[in-house]
Amino acid sequence: MEYDFYRTPDGLFEAEFSTEQEYFGHWLTHQLATDKTQIVELLNLIIQLKKQQIEEHKILGAEYTLYLNQDEVVIKTNAKPVLKADDASLEDIADGDEDADSEQAEAELDPELLNNGCGIDDFEKVIKAWLAFIQE
Repeated sequence: MEYDFYRTPDGLFEAEFSTEQEYFGHWLTHQLATDKTQIVELLNLIIQLKKQQIEEHKILGAEYTLYLNQDEVVIKTNAKPVLKADDASLEDIADGDEDADSEQAEAELDPELLNNGCGIDDFEKVIKAWLAFIQE
């Protein structure tokens, strides 16, 4: 995972990840932020998963939902899906063509735009690094 942690001029902690895992950066910055109690609880949850004491866990947030299992972590946006549409279908919609094949539009959803993922070990390293960073 490629990421960078930094402090803004206002002193806020920020996490920035590569495009393939950008949701993790936003989630760390806004969901976990500097809540050390929540971070320690998450690290304990990861330990339980790795020791196979639990099989999976879901953390529902305002903007993202985190799905953890013994092998991987997937973060999904809670926002409505983004359509992949060509210019012609966009023109139909703009012209008020309500029958612009809503079924076809639904079939063209790009699930890769809706989630990011990584291995449980990589995720644990990131969370530990974030905790160390906010404690500096």
